[in-house]
Amino acid sequence: MLAFALAGAAAPAADDPNPAKAEADLKAVRSQIDKVRAEMERDAGRRDKLAREIEESERDRGRRAQRARKAQRASAPVHTARRAELAEQRRGEESVLVERSRSPRRTDPRRVT
Repeated sequence: MLAFALAGAAAPAADDPNPAKAEADLKAVRSQIDKVRAEMERDAGRRDKLAREIEESERDRGRRAQRARKAQRASAPVHTARRAELAEQRRGEESVLVERSRSPRRTDPRRVT
């Protein structure tokens, strides 16, 4: 579409008896082309910058996830040991409760039944 606009603007130069007007039209078209080109370059720069930021963000996210997995793996033995310790404590407390339930109950001598 831009090519048609350029061709249309440049074509009257051959039919136009005023070469100064044709030159002015050509300058206007070239100026417009330069503006569009500058916008495209600016947009490409923004696009490239955003792409780099996204890539860096993804790398950072991957690094954080990797550190979290590494920390989790490192702490797993500690958690396993603590769970085993708590399970042993629970078994001990349960055995005490079982022993209490099996032993004859003492009655309170002050209590009248």
